[in-house]
Amino acid sequence: YDGNWQAVYTLGGVPFNSVWVNTEDDVFVVGDHGTIVHFDGTVWSTQMSGTGTDLLTVWGDDADDVFAAGRDGLVLRYDGTDWEPVETGVRVDIHGLDGVSELNVFAAGTKNHLLRFLD
Repeated sequence: YDGNWQAVYTLGGVPFNSVWVNTEDDVFVVGDHGTIVHFDGTVWSTQMSGTGTDLLTVWGDDADDVFAAGRDGLVLRYDGTDWEPVETGVRVDIHGLDGVSELNVFAAGTKNHLLRFLD
């Protein structure tokens, strides 16, 4: 890559908050108002998150197991087709996700919360 930044996609005034790149043909972006955008190598398309809550972070193990998280303890899990909520038991904003597999994911939140998802 030549080191120059270029705009590749915008969505009418919706702030984006986080991006996760699985491959150059598989990119997920999350933002305010439950916004999820996916790039398949050719087309950027919005996905239905089922929420209007701001999403602050996104991470995945592969294209068929992606997590998005945001305000008030919201975590969503993508199975390659649909986004479904995952109960966290907390109501803090989650700003960071990372993991070693789809079965072992960590979430960092406000008020000194560190959560671990084991499936």
